[in-house]
Amino acid sequence: MTPGLARAALRAHRPAFAGTAVAALFASTVVSAATSVLVATSTDGLPARARAQLAESEVGGMAAVLLIGSIYMSIFVIASTMGMAVAQQCREPAMVRAIGARPRQVRRAVAGQALAASVPAALLGCLLGGFLARVWCAGMKEHGLLPREVVFHPAWLALPVCLGVAVVTSTPAALLSSLRFSLLRPARALAEAAAGRRHLGLLRAPLGLTALAGACALSVLLSHQPAEKAAQGAFLVLILCCAGVGLLGPRIVGPAARLVSPFVGRLGPSARLAMLNVRSQPRRFSAAVVPLVLVVGFGLTKIPLHTTAEHRTGSAGSPGEVRLA
Repeated sequence: MTPGLARAALRAHRPAFAGTAVAALFASTVVSAATSVLVATSTDGLPARARAQLAESEVGGMAAVLLIGSIYMSIFVIASTMGMAVAQQCREPAMVRAIGARPRQVRRAVAGQALAASVPAALLGCLLGGFLARVWCAGMKEHGLLPREVVFHPAWLALPVCLGVAVVTSTPAALLSSLRFSLLRPARALAEAAAGRRHLGLLRAPLGLTALAGACALSVLLSHQPAEKAAQGAFLVLILCCAGVGLLGPRIVGPAARLVSPFVGRLGPSARLAMLNVRSQPRRFSAAVVPLVLVVGFGLTKIPLHTTAEHRTGSAGSPGEVRLA
């Protein structure tokens, strides 16, 4: 029964799981490219002049920062899109529970869906990332950032890294999203699937508020620290903010939609209908909006770090500040 449930859900909710696959593909491509560049810039076997050039350009350090950042963003984005895909099929688990399916069968079916969406995307992303890394290294050689002695080879280490990020992120996210529905009594699960769930969970709201409060407190603390220490702590502030927004998404999307509704409504009846749907189902739409917020927030945080470093040092080429940007 479990494989059949997984296949039926994938056919019935293709757009939702296609979104998860695209997110996993993009994440795996970036992770694979960063891993390949990091491996390619190893100083093993290079002459002293080439090692000195690599140390001066700090390409390996930048690749490491990109790898860490891409893994971090992949976790949030893939988990959010996978959670959205599972949340959109809450009616099906309720129905199969009503006809006698056990909770563990529902969870196995959801895990199968996550693997079916993420594994092929991770494999394809690993290949695309290797090609992107080759082009990236060639471009850096042309601009003098990499010595000519560096020879690019595909990094097989990228494959387990991509699979690990995609699978270890999507599968627990799917299981957590389906856990509550799989444990509800069938009658209540059907009623909640029809009416929708309005409130946040008992742990989600406190954890979200705690994350945002921690980000605010850490920001105040870092504002009194030297510039180098403050820059090093900025990434942790970003993590806490993204975690808080992700957990409190339904409580943020609803008020935000009400705030912009008067302006968006001027675009016509279709825009007003769209805003009405968002306001009436903030929990569902938050799963689509939150990944965008996280990616934009990550980018807008990194850009000011780079421009601040350039303003402070008078040059965008300061090795320690540029690594952070």
